[in-house]
Amino acid sequence: MIPGIGTGTLDLTALRWEGFVATIAFEDLDFTGAALVMQVRPYRDAPSAVLTLQNSVSPAQGLSVSVATVGGRVTSTVTIRINERTLEDLLPFPDSGVKVGQSVALCWDMHVTKAPAYPKHRWLQGSFVIEPGATQNIIPSNTFTSGLTLGAFQNGVAALRASSPSGKVTVAILGDSYAEQTKIWEAFRQLYADDGLTIAGDGWINVRGITEPTGVTVTRSGFTLWDASDNTAATYKAGIDGHYIVRSGTGGSFKVEGTIATRLKLFYDRGQTGKFQWRVDGGAWTTVTPTGSPGTTFVDIGPLPLAAHTLEVDTSVSTGGNVVLLGVYSTRDGPGIEFLKAGNSSLQASDLIKNADPAGDCMSLLSPKLIIII
Repeated sequence: MIPGIGTGTLDLTALRWEGFVATIAFEDLDFTGAALVMQVRPYRDAPSAVLTLQNSVSPAQGLSVSVATVGGRVTSTVTIRINERTLEDLLPFPDSGVKVGQSVALCWDMHVTKAPAYPKHRWLQGSFVIEPGATQNIIPSNTFTSGLTLGAFQNGVAALRASSPSGKVTVAILGDSYAEQTKIWEAFRQLYADDGLTIAGDGWINVRGITEPTGVTVTRSGFTLWDASDNTAATYKAGIDGHYIVRSGTGGSFKVEGTIATRLKLFYDRGQTGKFQWRVDGGAWTTVTPTGSPGTTFVDIGPLPLAAHTLEVDTSVSTGGNVVLLGVYSTRDGPGIEFLKAGNSSLQASDLIKNADPAGDCMSLLSPKLIIII
């Protein structure tokens, strides 16, 4: 305990089915570099906490602090932020003994430590009540789907929200130009970043060379493009966006620049016989000889340092046969969520059906936990 400074009482109320944010100002106190810890328990001295929050960077879940001079006085402002999903999972009704429609009454306190100025001290304490609600921001599971297919996605996101995040959640966004452009892709990424999740990478990079992920540039020469929206049947395997590029013999080149990743996967049709070579960041060339057996496969390039990379591919080593490239998957090793921007301008529902077989192998290898069709 700090002499002359007691413990304040502040009762907090959160509303189920929305995020919680509370801002507390401490005048004449400088919390720069201080360690903040807040815990919520069913009752005081309960054996374990149901929620622990620590220092974070706004707008991520946790405790963020900003220090400024207001009216000539140093003021430390602490923001408590709890995500909506965290509140939903906090002592669900069967576990707490609370009946549906009743408030969930808990307690909380917060310690701040900044040696040597402020030894560990409980600065605030009080009740923490979660009020019941009526409007839940979800689509009823029987509107478009039985809901059974969302289990892998929901479980994956829950694992990323855990105190020790684990796993990777991949979401594929298919459709026409709305899905091909970057706006929706960026909105999903920002939504989950604001929720405190790590974004795992750029995702899918198409071979077409337009509307690539933000910051990524694709150029190609000598290859012929196939597009599922052109109403022609695919001759070879295709990427999840309904594209592939094909070259017979030498003279083909393909380059991806500016993608930030620790791992790249170059997808191609292994059923063809044309050789090609690749290199990263101007390094040594590596030759690939497809097996000729039907199917889709990829060149796994990594681990790489987390930085912007350049991937080059060419067919100068070809001695005959076709080279068919489907796309590049750009990711970062470790826990996180990623969104594969795989739209195709002018694509219709019939084109998606037509592309299901040639793109099926590629989709299986990427194994998204959720597919969104726009």
